[in-house]
Amino acid sequence: MMSASGNHRQRRLRAVFNVVLVLMLGACSSFIDPSNRSTENWIGSNNPQAIAHQKQLANLNHWQAQGQLAIINRLTGERDGLYFNWDSEPNNTLITFSHPLQGVLATLTISPQRAIWWDEENGKISAPNADNLVAGLLRTEIPFSLLQKAFTGALPSGVEQVKTYDDGTLARATWRSPSQQLWALDWQAYQPVQFAQQSWQLPAQLVVASEKVKIKVRMTEWQP
Repeated sequence: MMSASGNHRQRRLRAVFNVVLVLMLGACSSFIDPSNRSTENWIGSNNPQAIAHQKQLANLNHWQAQGQLAIINRLTGERDGLYFNWDSEPNNTLITFSHPLQGVLATLTISPQRAIWWDEENGKISAPNADNLVAGLLRTEIPFSLLQKAFTGALPSGVEQVKTYDDGTLARATWRSPSQQLWALDWQAYQPVQFAQQSWQLPAQLVVASEKVKIKVRMTEWQP
């Protein structure tokens, strides 16, 4: 049984997530409709556009994305929402959660050695990795390791049943977590982005869902 202090901490942490819920529900209603582009099975070397796209993404070592993230408990209907700034480097990731009027609400720092959550009410909380850290905070499995890779449209390791759009960008896939939870990935829309005098097709909307949780991500801005 969780202690009184543990219950208090969880309530405070959830309050951080809830503070922008009303704004996020409005943002979710304006998510881009799923693309009408046809899809095809991943066929390896016979799909040159997909291979070329993945090779290009392999060179995207540092990127920054802003947008909104919604977490929906499919069993209870409970929803949480946040604005985010996701700054990813090869060995360090900093995710800042914020409110347009209240500023920074929390940060999540991820390195190969550690994941650290910070908010003003609870201070710093750490765990060996982001998946374990967030699972402890929210009492539900959130695959941040999967999101980190899928964010750019790169092919995460261990995925199955991969399908691509005709232009070679990823459309759908499935992934099984270490706890054997099955997740479905749906890259619903892409947007053209200019980085280093190159044109990239990067996700505008991504949905990652299990039978228990659905995560909706809307990327409103990409920066190199």
